[in-house]
Order: sequence, then C-alpha cells, then structure tokens
Amino acid sequence: MALDFDGTDDFVVEEYPATVPYPITMACWFNSDTTNANRSLMSFGEVSAGVGSGTNNQNALLLRLTSSALVEARTTASNGSNVAQTTNTYSLTTWHHAAAKFGSTTNRQAFLDGSPSGINTNARGLTNVFDTQILGRGPGGTYASDNPMNGRIAEAAVWNASLTNDEIDSLATGVSPRLVRPGSLIFYTPLIRSASDYSGGATTTTGTTVAIHPRRIG
Repeated sequence: MALDFDGTDDFVVEEYPATVPYPITMACWFNSDTTNANRSLMSFGEVSAGVGSGTNNQNALLLRLTSSALVEARTTASNGSNVAQTTNTYSLTTWHHAAAKFGSTTNRQAFLDGSPSGINTNARGLTNVFDTQILGRGPGGTYASDNPMNGRIAEAAVWNASLTNDEIDSLATGVSPRLVRPGSLIFYTPLIRSASDYSGGATTTTGTTVAIHPRRIG
C-alpha cells in the first residue's frame, strides 16, 4: 500500500540529527491526480528556516512535478531558484518513477522513468543546510500552501551520493532502493500503510490515506 496525499494539507516530515552535505539523490514512485499546478513529491530543507511557516523560498532541494506534467530538480533559496526539467511528460492516474540528483551547488538533474534531463549548472549557493525531509509538499509557506501533492507516493528514498544514471534507471524498472548503493542510503520509506523509515529515523505524518502500492521488484 502507498500513501495518498490530498493536495491540500497532507505531508510526512523527518528531521535529521545533523545536516547532510552534497551530493544528494532523491527518488520515489508517484501517481498524480492532476496537472493543474506544481506539486512537490519530496523536499530537503532546513528546519531552522521554519518548516511550515514563512515564505515559499526557503533554502531547499526539491523533487517536483510541474503543471506541464514534467519532473524537475529544483534548488531554491530566498534569492531565487535553478531548475533542471525532463522533456518527457508523465500521465495522470499512472504510476511513474521520479528522481532528482544534486551533485553540488552548480549541478542538478531530473529523471522521469529513468530518462534524464539535461544538467543545470547555474550556481545557487546552498551548502550543508539540509536537515529536514518532507514528502508531499515543499518546505516553505504553510503546510496547506506550498505545492502539496495531489496523488500517491511510494518507495521514497534519499542517498547521500550522486547515483549513476544506470542506478536510477534500475530504480525505475522496479529495483528496491535498499538494493541500490545501500551504504549511502540515508532515508527509505516504502510508505506501506505508514511512513516508517527503514533507515532508522522517526517520521511525523499528518493526513494521508492508504492506497494501492505500485508493483515493483523487491
């Protein structure tokens, strides 16, 4: 079973005991109900910025869906953002795999079903500030306002590494995150009925309902 996010105020949060530096890769399966707005699948920000309050431009890395049915890797800060977007699009009410790879302050790349975007190399100076993982929304604004996901998310994972394109492609074919670079896997929740982190951390969940899980290889 996956978790279904209502597009209004559902989310999952995990706070890390220490900040996590680059490189970072985020990935998950998703099944979207709408393309009428930008929707955040996963975001990695800083709790000191006030998760759930303030503006939408908190320091953060985001794996996000766009209103044009693209997947993007976005680095955002109070002074702007830089984005890498896929050219292929996702279909509504269909399971797809998304990933975002952040190699440094000048390197970000998005993936949809294993197909990579170009690499965006514009500088956006966020370093070692990432300590709060959020599923189903972005890190800024209120919980109800910052690009909440409308649909299902499953098999969410974060690595403190730049996964190769082949490794991300293997995830998109159904390989479990626990079998891909396990020594660098810092967060993994299959979202089967709950948001328990298999990597050992504690998560906080607000809202969400249980939904059908995508078929995948164990």
